[in-house]
Amino acid sequence: MRLDPGLTLLQIAENTVQIGSGTRSTQLSGCSAPAIEYLQRLVDGIPDGQEADTARCCGLDPADARALESSLDAFLRWHDPPARAGAGHAADLLVDDLALALALDTAPAGTDCTDGTDGTDGTDGTHSTEALERMSEVLDRRRGLQVQILGLGRTGSVIARVLAAAGIGRLAVWDPQAVTAADLGTAYLAPDLGRSRPVALGRRVDDAGLGTVVLPLTSPVRPGPGGALTISVTRGAADYDYIALARTADHPVLPVVMRDDDALIGPWFVPGQGRCPLCWDLAARDADPDRSRRTAALLDHRAGREDVAVATTAGALAARQVIRWAEAGTAPAGAVLHVHGDGSRVDTLTVATHPECGCTTSG
Repeated sequence: MRLDPGLTLLQIAENTVQIGSGTRSTQLSGCSAPAIEYLQRLVDGIPDGQEADTARCCGLDPADARALESSLDAFLRWHDPPARAGAGHAADLLVDDLALALALDTAPAGTDCTDGTDGTDGTDGTHSTEALERMSEVLDRRRGLQVQILGLGRTGSVIARVLAAAGIGRLAVWDPQAVTAADLGTAYLAPDLGRSRPVALGRRVDDAGLGTVVLPLTSPVRPGPGGALTISVTRGAADYDYIALARTADHPVLPVVMRDDDALIGPWFVPGQGRCPLCWDLAARDADPDRSRRTAALLDHRAGREDVAVATTAGALAARQVIRWAEAGTAPAGAVLHVHGDGSRVDTLTVATHPECGCTTSG
């Protein structure tokens, strides 16, 4: 067995160590030197059946080692089996991505080395999933996903580049416009000026040599729902007509809206989940009789900006949610990330299910 390879082991005092550096981190206090040495052995992995011998080599009583392992059940994985064929190069490129996927699998409570308990029951099945098997699963899920991106300015191009770098297998990209100087700075290069955005972006993703297949959609007419999900990037307001169309097809959508001085990511539409963009629109209409006309005007005028820093931030956050959706099959219900244009903060807004929407009955 071994400590979850997605988490870092740190010694922060003579008898205190910390596992992890993020929200899943936990501190172990009152640890003896042999216990700390045993934990360090667990970082590299102890072959199954050799735990007792390894404990003795560290000067730790095997019974104490078993108690320590029991308290760390949520942080342990079985020793890695031989890697499955095909993981090699991609696993090397995505080593940090795969480590994060493992670290996000569970979120146990704190652990104290002195009492042998951590407040969790260790029932989550991912605890016992071998690390390389999980890595292979993550790679397979990413490779098998096709994502459609509508809107390929600075923000959409960031989303495409990040998804390609993360190993997403296929991207269908659409935008009726040509590349202009205002699009440079995230993915497009000067030689792309005047080219169709989908064609130019496909070339830039291909240049990266990451193996993602890009399908440029060059029709002036917006495509319907396609692939496993669609990311709709717009300026001024969300395209609620497209989201309504996607709902009729039970097709997941993540809207990204770039406004004059901020950006909004979400909420997702996921069939049957509720708390969707149409719920948000209906609630706004209840309070604002001009909502529909206002939304149409914002979309018609493309009333938003794609500042390079805000576009990069919003695009990366949207891509991160899609990557997690690929890995775990879940999306944050009713959550809207509000990216402030001055870089001061990112807030999370919450959308409630609207009784007239009907999104919970889809799917």
